[in-house]
Amino acid sequence: MDTWHGPSLRVEEYVDQGQEYDISAWVKLISPESSQLQLSTQVGDGDGASYNNLQGKTISTEDGWVKLEGTYRYSSVGGEFLSIYVESSNNSTASFYIDDITFEPTGSGDVEVEKDLTPIKEVYKDDFLIGNIISAGDFEGERLELLKMHHNLVTAENAMKPGYAYDDNGEFDFEAEDALVQNAQNEG
Repeated sequence: MDTWHGPSLRVEEYVDQGQEYDISAWVKLISPESSQLQLSTQVGDGDGASYNNLQGKTISTEDGWVKLEGTYRYSSVGGEFLSIYVESSNNSTASFYIDDITFEPTGSGDVEVEKDLTPIKEVYKDDFLIGNIISAGDFEGERLELLKMHHNLVTAENAMKPGYAYDDNGEFDFEAEDALVQNAQNEG
C-alpha cells in the first residue's frame, strides 16, 4: 500500500458545481506512535484527476480523536467523480480510525471573477511568463476564467507524470495527455 491509499467516500451526488463546502472528519491514530494524517478531496478520476489537501496534522496515539477539517469550492465536478478521503502522507502502514464525517455547504454563494483588475500576465509581460498547474477540471467555470485572464502558461498537475502514461497493459497511452494539451491550446 502507498501513502496516498486511504479510505474514501464519493460525494458528487451532494455537490452543486461552483459551491463551497465545509468538510471534516475525526481521526484516531492507532499506530505508529506518531504520523501525519490528512483530509483531502479528489476531483475527477484517472489521468485528469486533481488531489487537493484540505488539512494535514501530525498526531500521536496519545492525542485520541482529532478533527481534520477544511473548506473547498468545487468549481469543477470532475466528470461526476468527486471524493473525500483520509490518508497518511508519511507512513504507508499507519493505522487509524475515522468517524463523524461531515460534508456541508457553506452557503457562501457563487464567486464572481473581478474583471476590472490588471491581469498578472500583462503586468509582467516584459519580464516572464505567468503559469499555473492544471488538470482536466480546470477548463470550466471560474477556474478557466481566472486561468485565461491571468496566465499565459500552464503545466499539467498529474496527467504528464510517467505513471499516467501507461495503460493497464503497461503500454503507452497518451489519450488523456493529448486531450489536456488540446484543451490548453484551444483556450490559448
